[in-house]
Amino acid sequence: MNIMLTDFWNVVNSSGGAEKVLCRMANELVDRGHEVTVVCSDPKSGNPFFYLSDKVNFVNLNGKGCFEKGSFYLRIQREFFRILGTLDKDKMYIKTRFGRRIKKDFSKLIENINPDVIITFDPKSLLVLKCLLKNTLPTIAMLHMEAVYFFSKNRISPSLLKAYRSVDCIQVLSRKDIEIVKEFCGNIEVVYIPNTVDMPDKIIKTKNCNKIINIGRIDGDHKRQLILINAFNKIKEYFPQWQLEIWGGTYTEKQNQYKNEIIDYIGENKLEEKVFLMGETKDIINKLMDGDIFAFPSKFEGMPLALMDAMSVGLPAIGYKSCASVNELIIDNFNGFLCDDGIDDFADKLKLLMSDADLRRKLGGNARESMKAFAPGKIWDEWEALINNVIRIGSGK
Repeated sequence: MNIMLTDFWNVVNSSGGAEKVLCRMANELVDRGHEVTVVCSDPKSGNPFFYLSDKVNFVNLNGKGCFEKGSFYLRIQREFFRILGTLDKDKMYIKTRFGRRIKKDFSKLIENINPDVIITFDPKSLLVLKCLLKNTLPTIAMLHMEAVYFFSKNRISPSLLKAYRSVDCIQVLSRKDIEIVKEFCGNIEVVYIPNTVDMPDKIIKTKNCNKIINIGRIDGDHKRQLILINAFNKIKEYFPQWQLEIWGGTYTEKQNQYKNEIIDYIGENKLEEKVFLMGETKDIINKLMDGDIFAFPSKFEGMPLALMDAMSVGLPAIGYKSCASVNELIIDNFNGFLCDDGIDDFADKLKLLMSDADLRRKLGGNARESMKAFAPGKIWDEWEALINNVIRIGSGK
């Protein structure tokens, strides 16, 4: 099969979970004998952060250092619709960012590659494909966030809803999301296929390191590392030997500002020898093996690979009851703890695990066992079957 994967979010040098899935899927499909093209539209030039096989055709439609700015006429049109109260922000965004050269180059690439199926990893590339190009090739749209993040009456735009309703299948990461998507998309097939996790054969850990690990981009609206640091600060006097390592980078000015807030908080509370911003790493598994607890205060998630990786190496995890997907992966008091919203309960659960090595080993062992359900072989088989089915049905239209 000739398969095209598209992601118009950050791909070049981006260490996000969706980008990791993108590279994993491309590598797996090409290893199974398929032709695979990965298409992004990243202003940065370079390669993906994660390993991508040389057999995969990687195309960056941008690489010019900036996005398209849109014409003067388009800016006038946007202001006109805004005043009338009829502005479709998603439609105007893709027209502005991708409506000229990117649109033309993407259309030409699809014509040259002639894929049997296109799998979109993000709403931007889906919108360009369906709203700008009006492409009718068999298409699978992936959701890398909980469905309500997109599918709610106050959030989803007319153009994005139209785009989702024009695909052949929508893939979700939680069974709970199937009915939410169906409520908006009617007869479109919605399929649950979870992310995969690679289980290390051996866990190399000879002693307790007295270390809490967090992995995720530095982001105050999503990953919320300051909540974790606040919780750790509340109990640090009880655990003078413990440290907190935060792994992850920033990609926007807002995220840089949040990182500066974290640095200021660390300094104001004299945590310089306790809390460390470690930056990005490609050696996630070994960093996790150096830890004792995985703390994950996200507000929302799709199916977080960082959490799955942590559990696969036997770390007990702490997250919030209110965070979708996290509250499915973590089973309270079995493989970790789920907390009430706020800092106090998070601090209490940290204290409980930090105080009891036997409890950490018990919950961590259960966490590792839980991840066996997401072994790659079975899940990639499901993907291959879905792709075959979508192509078969699409060719008969």
